[in-house]
Amino acid sequence: MAGFSPADLRAESAVLLLDLELGGHTFRVGEQAASITAADGTSLVYAAALDTGGAADSFTLFTDSSVPLSVDCTVFLDGLAGGQTIVDLIKMGHDLQAGEASVYAALPDADERRLLVRGRLVDVSYGGADEPITFSVEADTADIAGRTHPETAKISTDTLGDSAAGGAGNWRWDAEAEYEWYPTVIGKPGSGDGSAFGSPCFGLNDTGAAQNGFLLAGHAVKATSVYVETFDGNAQSGTQSVLGTYSDLLGRRLSIADTDSLSSPRWAEGTEIWADWGASLGGMKKPGGDLMRGAGDVLMWLAHRSSMAWDFPALAAIAPSLNAYLIDTYIAPEPGERLSPWEWATDHVLPLLPVSVVSGPRGLRLALWRPDATATEAVAHLDTSRNASRASSVDPSDARDVFNEFRLDYGVDARRNRPTLSAIVSGHAATVDSIATARRLPALTESETRYGYRPRSAQRSEAVWDDATALRVLTWQARRYGLPTLSVEYAAEPGLGYLQPADVVTVTDAGLGWTDRVALVETPALEGAAVRLALRLY
Repeated sequence: MAGFSPADLRAESAVLLLDLELGGHTFRVGEQAASITAADGTSLVYAAALDTGGAADSFTLFTDSSVPLSVDCTVFLDGLAGGQTIVDLIKMGHDLQAGEASVYAALPDADERRLLVRGRLVDVSYGGADEPITFSVEADTADIAGRTHPETAKISTDTLGDSAAGGAGNWRWDAEAEYEWYPTVIGKPGSGDGSAFGSPCFGLNDTGAAQNGFLLAGHAVKATSVYVETFDGNAQSGTQSVLGTYSDLLGRRLSIADTDSLSSPRWAEGTEIWADWGASLGGMKKPGGDLMRGAGDVLMWLAHRSSMAWDFPALAAIAPSLNAYLIDTYIAPEPGERLSPWEWATDHVLPLLPVSVVSGPRGLRLALWRPDATATEAVAHLDTSRNASRASSVDPSDARDVFNEFRLDYGVDARRNRPTLSAIVSGHAATVDSIATARRLPALTESETRYGYRPRSAQRSEAVWDDATALRVLTWQARRYGLPTLSVEYAAEPGLGYLQPADVVTVTDAGLGWTDRVALVETPALEGAAVRLALRLY
């Protein structure tokens, strides 16, 4: 189990303990009786009144949703409720499904416990006073209250005053844009030459200062100038300076394109206006002033705005590896709608990355799949001659899931909602010979030799403009789906219970002819005194 040392785990088997908060009571039960000293010195006594199905921390490679970490529990509360039974608690109006619980792994003799999962009770079932209550403790992974935009980050009289007269803040704004959210601009969306656009703009004038402008973003930006173009009877365009010293009536910083050099009228009600950030210094800044563009930094920004529990140290640790993938796009919900940061991330960012979402005791984290991992990076070594035994057959993945040509359409012109660029990696000679931008990958050539020509359906990304990022996305996908993978399970000694999803290990199994084969941990599970490890080999 994470948090215990291998030596501790070898010395004795971990057991599960449960803190159940129900009806104003905290019941402490365990798979065996235990006494743990809390951080404040309090003695926490656990009665032997818990049965579980063990705890498994699992994930599925390259999914944007996590199977929440959960533990099935059967608790015998008879005699533990201070004379009150479950039936009594329910009669008093206590809702079992509103209960909360924390599940810990503990080494009883070490007087220590480690949190595995905290969450609400689901699938609750109970009977009479002398019958057990059964339920699952499941981590909460729903982004119910998270929002990409605060309620006030939109064009309205509350934020900008009177659209017709300028109002208290001396703003005049496009009345047809009422309730449009301020755009959030990430990276450098746009072609850079004015042929394709990255984000919408809205007419906005400071009448008090006689300043004419286009609202670019509801935040400070890195860019000092940006290309803008209008599409109406007075269509005009040009690279304009960015004014970053203005705020709306509620104090929110606005970034505005200075359009005084354009001919009047610069905009009318309903004028269609677009910005191309491709040749600029870019949109939103990180603390410190650098451009926020790397996928790791973008995910950190989104996670802080979600209502979900996140393992932020783990996310921060993986962010530098993910920052090689550059994100260029804008975020703006439809007027009157709300947008979950997690929903936006799963739609636009996570499909680009070689990661999987893992639910853990501190919240969600991302497990990074390393196609270039080597035996020297292994954090554990499984050997059937000393610390593990094979517990399953070796199962190859379905060959029908193999592909050897991948295409990503990207550089989406936000105005026309149309991709302007494409990247292709393939093992197919005809594709490489006929399409100048297609790249041959040796692994895909091998795949085609084995399985024939198998092109995957084209993918589309509205968050990528960078050519290197598009190629990087296709390269890891080719490594993942170009050839079948192998799955196998091992029963391992308790000392390996610290392994987590995505950990790199090696396997030596004489029966299979394997010596130090590199594998990835998919599911580590406690099963009584044993640790069962589901592995994936590439």
